[in-house]
Amino acid sequence: MKYKKKTNNLFVNTRVLQSKICTHTNTNIHHSSNPFDTNEVVTRVENPHAGVKFLLVSMASDPKTFVFSDVSVHNKTKDCWLIIDGKVYDVTPFMEDHPGGDEVLLAATGKDATDDFEDVGHSDDARDMMHKYYIGEVDKSTVPKKRTYVAPADRAYNPDKTQDFVVKILQFLVPLVILGLAFVVRSYTKEKSA
Repeated sequence: MKYKKKTNNLFVNTRVLQSKICTHTNTNIHHSSNPFDTNEVVTRVENPHAGVKFLLVSMASDPKTFVFSDVSVHNKTKDCWLIIDGKVYDVTPFMEDHPGGDEVLLAATGKDATDDFEDVGHSDDARDMMHKYYIGEVDKSTVPKKRTYVAPADRAYNPDKTQDFVVKILQFLVPLVILGLAFVVRSYTKEKSA
């Protein structure tokens, strides 16, 4: 448990790791961290003597940074992480509730799923839900570059078709010349023997 000071029954910069009773003020402090959002710590503070109840929300200073290879191994129904806009989301608890089914989410693992996410056209409500599943950032230098398909180039246009034409004629004429020579030789040898 860490807190700086109490001001009007409000702890400033409070970070509580478990439910405890603060001995200095006899105040019950209950921590209910959201396991899907490492940046947000929600703390409910109750002071039975003052009858005060309120929530404290504090944000972690630095989000965790993951390398792509660590994120890409979380590709199962019971352990599913996605990368969207450079942020890492653990969507495992959302797998059964996703309107497109868990197959859609699993198909987006192991890559930057930003395009897949944007192509669907998610509602503002869906975008607002994402913060619950946020667990950190991905080191963008470790994400593989997107592969783009490059169609094979057509053969370059050859304005001088003369060479191609000569080759085709030779391919046709050479066998005819050989056949003609064979016929002449046979005819000549037949005349001599008769």
